[in-house]
Amino acid sequence: MKEDQALQQLQETWRKFDYDLLRKGHRYYDIYDKVAAIVRDLEYSAEDVEGFSVALAGYREEPGFHWKSGLLLAALVNEGRDDDYLIHTAILGPVNFIGYRNRKNITVKGDVGTGAGMEMACGRMTIEGNAISSIGNDMKGGTIIVEGSVKGDVGYQMEGGVIRIRGDIEKECGDEMKSGEVHIFGEIDSIGHVFHGKIFHKGELV
Repeated sequence: MKEDQALQQLQETWRKFDYDLLRKGHRYYDIYDKVAAIVRDLEYSAEDVEGFSVALAGYREEPGFHWKSGLLLAALVNEGRDDDYLIHTAILGPVNFIGYRNRKNITVKGDVGTGAGMEMACGRMTIEGNAISSIGNDMKGGTIIVEGSVKGDVGYQMEGGVIRIRGDIEKECGDEMKSGEVHIFGEIDSIGHVFHGKIFHKGELV
């Protein structure tokens, strides 16, 4: 019964979350702050967040779903009381902004969209799938592991932490990177203008 109440509470939060703010000129970080404020006083567990990530499949046809769901999940993880979270995206599609400003340990079962781990502060995020783009942009610390490949850029303006890409990167890596490390184990299209930090390709510093 308690789990059902928690899920109902999170579904009600989804309905309250006005993602249309993006169309009204608000930026994604402002929208994140607003939804984080909504969930801050809620009582829920890591298991509730996992169950909610599955239940989100029922909202896939809503406009802006892949942005709204990612920002809400990021806020639920960061504001939650647990340290370890499991999120299912295989039935959702490539959700954006998973792990935004992350400070916890997250395992994602499935693909992610754009902005995974953006502005990540600490913790660890393992993506058991592929990613679209902007992985670890403005990242400050922690570790991101992508078991698959990335279609877009990785580590743009990265300031710290470690990114490990087991597959390929189809576009630029490390552009305007300031610190930290990126390890690519597959193929890579190009290296951006790296100010500082290190990029390794198949174990070799490039």
